[in-house]
Amino acid sequence: MMTAEFVAMVGGMFISFFIGSLVFFGMTPIFAIGEGVFIAVAGTVNAIVLARLLVSNLSINALVVVPALIGALTFTRLTKYRWAARYPIAILSGVGAGVIFGPQIKSMIMASISDTVLGVLTGTPDPIAAWLTFIPMVVTPLAFTYSMKYSNWLHTGPFRHLFTLGRTFFLIFVGGRMGELAGTSLSDYLPAWAIAYVKRPIIAIQDYMAGRLVLT
Repeated sequence: MMTAEFVAMVGGMFISFFIGSLVFFGMTPIFAIGEGVFIAVAGTVNAIVLARLLVSNLSINALVVVPALIGALTFTRLTKYRWAARYPIAILSGVGAGVIFGPQIKSMIMASISDTVLGVLTGTPDPIAAWLTFIPMVVTPLAFTYSMKYSNWLHTGPFRHLFTLGRTFFLIFVGGRMGELAGTSLSDYLPAWAIAYVKRPIIAIQDYMAGRLVLT
C-alpha cells in the first residue's frame, strides 16, 4: 500500500470522528479541527484538479475561458465586490432552468397526469385505486395557492375544505417519502461508513504494526 493512501485512510477515520463529535458534544475545538482540515484538504484537492482541467482544456478549446470566468466571478461574493457574483448565479440559474424545465415537465408532470387520467378512464389497476390516485392529483395543487388575493375563495370560502384536503394529501406524501428515504439512507450509509472509516483503517493499522503491511 502506498504511504499516502495509508495516511489518508487513517486520517480520514480521525477526521470523521472529529466532525461527528458535533452531534454529541456540539461546537468544540475537536470539531473545529476536523472541519478545518476537511475544508482545507478538499479545497486544495479541488483547486489542483480544477487547475489541471483548465490548463488541459485551454490547450484544446479557448472557449473554456467563458465558463472559467463565470466560475471565477462567483468568488467575488467573498470580497467587497460581491455584487459581481449576481451575474454568474443568474446565468447558471437561467441556463439550468431552461435545460431542465422542459424534460422535467414532460417526464414528471405530463406523464403522471396522462397515466392517472388513463387509469380513471380504463379503470386500471382497478376503479377504486384509479380514483384514489386521481383525486389527490387534482386536489393537492390547491395546497400551493398561497396568494390570498387570487385564491381567497380557497382559504375562507366554502371550498376551504378542498384546500385542507390538498394540504393533507401533500403532507402525507412528503412525510411518507422522507421516512422512506431516511430509512434507506441510514440502512445503506451506516454500514458503509463503518467499513470505510472504522474497519478498514483499524485493520490497516494492525497489519502495519504486525509487519503484514508494507508501505511504499
